[in-house]
Amino acid sequence: MKRLAVALTAIAMVATPLAEIGSTVRVTLAHLVVGGLFVITFLSARSAWGRKAFIACAVIVGIGFVVEVIGSRTGFPFGEYDYTSRLVPQVVGVPLVVAFAWCAMALPAREVAVAICGVTAPRIVRLAVGAVALTAWDVFLDPHMVMEGYWVWPDGGQFFGIPLTNYLGWLGVSAVLMVVLEMLLPPQGVQRTPVVQYVAVAAMETIGFVFFFGEPLVGVWGAVTMGALGVIAVRRCPRVA
Repeated sequence: MKRLAVALTAIAMVATPLAEIGSTVRVTLAHLVVGGLFVITFLSARSAWGRKAFIACAVIVGIGFVVEVIGSRTGFPFGEYDYTSRLVPQVVGVPLVVAFAWCAMALPAREVAVAICGVTAPRIVRLAVGAVALTAWDVFLDPHMVMEGYWVWPDGGQFFGIPLTNYLGWLGVSAVLMVVLEMLLPPQGVQRTPVVQYVAVAAMETIGFVFFFGEPLVGVWGAVTMGALGVIAVRRCPRVA
């Protein structure tokens, strides 16, 4: 099952730049990518923590959904943004796929932190690195999703149209998710698949922005943030390579 999810996710990632922006095919591919990443994360968690994986994933999806409802309605904690109608289904104006996206990359970010810091590192350090690792993903994600027309920032922002408050909000939410993971899925050494997943997403997004999406500087910024963290994680844990 995991191999099938990996294969389908990889195919969807490769095919995305080849489809027309705004087309049904491209939107479908976006759902397949997030869905595939979520399935890989869930299966990895289940193999390591058993039934606790169900609870952890449900809690993180729930937190992600609530945060997006609050954020899109009040502007807290990310800043003022609005979802368009392209991503469906939506509940109270929030695409459900977004809630699953939080869960899809939260565990990979935490496992990158475990690889970098080690299981015996002070918990606060591991939590902080995990929060930074998850936020680093959004260096790619927000510019990509705005380009796709999935949401908009009416007032623009300093980073390719994204306000810096968004990244402060991501740090805060990511820290909460790291605490949830620490409580429900305590580290058991480095889990190989989530780390590889994190590195693969960083690599694919870098290639996409540099060669296909028309914003190579986003690819550079993403490579020196998310990509660098992934490389450090691999170097600190040779078995993950």
